[in-house]
Amino acid sequence: MNRWLPAALTVVAVSLACACSHRPYEIAAEDRERFRAGIIDVASPGKPPLIEGLDNCVLWKAQYDGDRISGWKAALGADWGGRYPAFMTGCMDQAVHYRNGEVRVYLCTRAIGAGGGCNNGGYYRSRTGERPWLQSWNQIEWWVLPQ
Repeated sequence: MNRWLPAALTVVAVSLACACSHRPYEIAAEDRERFRAGIIDVASPGKPPLIEGLDNCVLWKAQYDGDRISGWKAALGADWGGRYPAFMTGCMDQAVHYRNGEVRVYLCTRAIGAGGGCNNGGYYRSRTGERPWLQSWNQIEWWVLPQ
């Protein structure tokens, strides 16, 4: 029996190590649920990935502690540069994509009680997924979103 003890301890140690291991930059299940409107996860050689998620017309950027996601920081909101504050609007439509080296976002909010159309939002693009953002209503004319 004593000759099996080291082997049994090795199996237990390996099992515990596997149970505690994590995948680098893994997005938690609750965050995947929160950002079901859209998540981008762009790998960059030698750097942490660009991970962003959309929730209620706000784009959130992952913050890291080593190779773990430790929190989320607001990177863009439909009311940034808009005419109405966020608490006076409802999110009507939103989308996020990574295309041609840019984060591309569409946000559309409507003021509570207003008729059709978007009162805040539009099309946005950024190479870094945070400021500076370029904004457009037609994807032809672009201007820098004010700080």
